[in-house]
Amino acid sequence: MHRIDTSTATSDGLFTEGDPLVPTPATVVSADWLNSVQEELATIVTNAGLELQKADNTQVLTAILQIIARQSSELERLRLLKIGCPMYWRSTTLPENFAWVNGDLILFEDRPEFEEVYLAGGFEGMLLEANATSEQIAANLGKFRKHPNGLGLYLPSCGEQFFRGWVQGVSREAGGWMADTGRAIQGLVNLEHVAPTQVTGVFSVAPGDQNGYDMSVTSQNYRSTNFTIDSALMWGSDHVGSAFAPEHVLLPMVLYLGIHT
Repeated sequence: MHRIDTSTATSDGLFTEGDPLVPTPATVVSADWLNSVQEELATIVTNAGLELQKADNTQVLTAILQIIARQSSELERLRLLKIGCPMYWRSTTLPENFAWVNGDLILFEDRPEFEEVYLAGGFEGMLLEANATSEQIAANLGKFRKHPNGLGLYLPSCGEQFFRGWVQGVSREAGGWMADTGRAIQGLVNLEHVAPTQVTGVFSVAPGDQNGYDMSVTSQNYRSTNFTIDSALMWGSDHVGSAFAPEHVLLPMVLYLGIHT
């Protein structure tokens, strides 16, 4: 769209009725300006999914209301999608209609929308049965747990836990809890006649004493001596994994892609 730009318009694109005493002509309305206004209005109507009707002079208003309703509907859909989703918060003050992810029981009678999400399968893959053992609960801190009488759900218990992203196709189960792990760090120094003859892994050799090394050994028979390091002895064999990781909970990670066309 553009402002009227004929030679009879004002310099800032406004209409004038003219003044015959000066004389100043009235502004001439050009076809391109009228077409611009027409197309602006018609675009509002057609973008709302309506067909232009010559006899209907309320279509622009109807279209605007439909567009607002469509956006409101999408905002409501996004609000409902957030129900039951753990998220970071900017304050230690709990906002209204939220709960700490600390394992508390949420009763359906108090939170009907929460129940609707559950009944619609919204927590699929993230649920423990009511009769889950203490070991199963401890191994799945990121999951919801059913109430024995179906009265509600126990929330995940994510206090003091790191979150680790889960997506389909990974080897571990969503909602699972993982212990802290470290990778095996190994190295070897082989000392023979004081000077190292083999250095591997986390060890390195640096210039130092008269022998050229920051290490020395005394031995009656100058036998070969090996120094080794193995971090598995520090982590414990049950805590050695493929990556360094603190205790954490695996939570599904998704992206909102916008309205489907």
